Amino acid sequence: MKKAEIPFRQILLLAIIGLFLTGCGKQEEVITTRFLAFGTLIDLSISGASREQAAAATAAIEKDFAQMHKSWHAWDPGPLGRVNRLITTRTTFVTPPSVLEMIRRSNELAIESDHLFNPAIGHLIDSWGFHSDDPAGHKPPPPEVIARLLQQNPRMTDLVLDGINLRHA
Repeated sequence: MKKAEIPFRQILLLAIIGLFLTGCGKQEEVITTRFLAFGTLIDLSISGASREQAAAATAAIEKDFAQMHKSWHAWDPGPLGRVNRLITTRTTFVTPPSVLEMIRRSNELAIESDHLFNPAIGHLIDSWGFHSDDPAGHKPPPPEVIARLLQQNPRMTDLVLDGINLRHA
């Protein structure tokens, strides 16, 4: 049985038609913006929308990130910052709704990861200056500070959550 041969002209014609058809489709503009959230640059790309729609969507997303940052920043004034300050008093207090689920889920993830995920190491992070916006402030603390903080071995399971009440065990 002889193999069917396709003449070169037919292949060339099909290739030209294919290129022509792919060029007929409307190429959607991709609108890319960048903003800062949680100390990280966020690149956001939106396609299939007008510039006005993309600007409105970007503004809404950036506003959501700003609200999350305000609620969940561990040191700044805000709900999580308040929780972190109150934990050190070892008193029972009402957990703000905006961080309640985060605390629950963080505890679950800490347990599931055998505490490799450990959001309770805030004092260690603070001692290195990682929460600062100044990169020059990210210097190792003295070895004795690191040793003391590691010996304390804080864990999410050190917290007792009873309904909406939280305390350090």
